[in-house]
Amino acid sequence: MDGGGGDGGGAAYNPHTVEEVFRDFKGRRNGMIKALTTDVQEFYRLCDTVSQVLDEQKLLVKEKIEFAVNQMNWPLKVVPLFPQLLGYSMEKRIVPRCNVIKALIAKGLLGSESPSIPCVLAYTNEAFLKRYVMKHVGKQLVT
Repeated sequence: MDGGGGDGGGAAYNPHTVEEVFRDFKGRRNGMIKALTTDVQEFYRLCDTVSQVLDEQKLLVKEKIEFAVNQMNWPLKVVPLFPQLLGYSMEKRIVPRCNVIKALIAKGLLGSESPSIPCVLAYTNEAFLKRYVMKHVGKQLVT
C-alpha cells in the first residue's frame, strides 16, 4: 500500500494521522490487548495499577505546588521555571529546608522574603548548611 489509503490491508500500510490509527483499531481492542499479553484480565489489572499510581503522583505534585505557593509564598509562575521542585521529597528536603528558611525569616536573619526556590532546594546539603545554618550558629533560632 502507499500509506495513505487507510484500508489497513498489507504490511506496508503506515497510517499518517491519529484518525487513521483509531479507524484501523476500532473494534479490535481485544485483539490488540491479546497481542500485547496472553491474559486480558491481567492487562486490565495492570492498567488499573498504573492509573492508581498516576492518581497518587497527581496528588503529590499538587501537594508540592500548594506548599511552595501557600507556605513559602513563592509565586505560582516560578514553579514551571524550576520543575525540579516536583522531584524532591516533601519529607526529606522540601519541608525541612523550608522550615529552616521560615525560622530565619521569623528571626529577621534573612529579610522578609523567602529566597528563590533554587537557593533553598537545589543546593547540596553541605552548601545549604553552610549558607543558611552554619552562618547563623549561636543566634537564637528556636524560641
